[in-house]
Amino acid sequence: MQTPQLSDALTDFNLHQAWSKVYENQGCAGVDYQTLAAFADRLHKNLETLRDEVSDETYQPQPLLRIELEKPTGGTRLLSIPTVRDRILQTAVTRVIEPLFEAEFEDCSFAYRKGRSVDQALGDCRI
Repeated sequence: MQTPQLSDALTDFNLHQAWSKVYENQGCAGVDYQTLAAFADRLHKNLETLRDEVSDETYQPQPLLRIELEKPTGGTRLLSIPTVRDRILQTAVTRVIEPLFEAEFEDCSFAYRKGRSVDQALGDCRI
């Protein structure tokens, strides 16, 4: 497999696929308060600007929006939310590099892998 380049993550096709995934997840706005709907209103221009900033090395990720959620069992859970544009770039890069990592993982590896769960890992344990 050919080593992916950053330019592979920045293709129109990949950025649109990343946008679709981010939109599908229906997350909230980050510290810039830009919603998915607002980003979609200027989708082509926003993706073009994102690509240009990364290519020109002027891209700066935004701070994470930190919120506390009440847990049903009591207490709170801290959540850190990136902006829509940062999530799109993260997703675009993940789409390009994930196949490289997946090829290297052992079948017994479950942590942070798409389509794998704690329940599957437990079911795979042998005593």
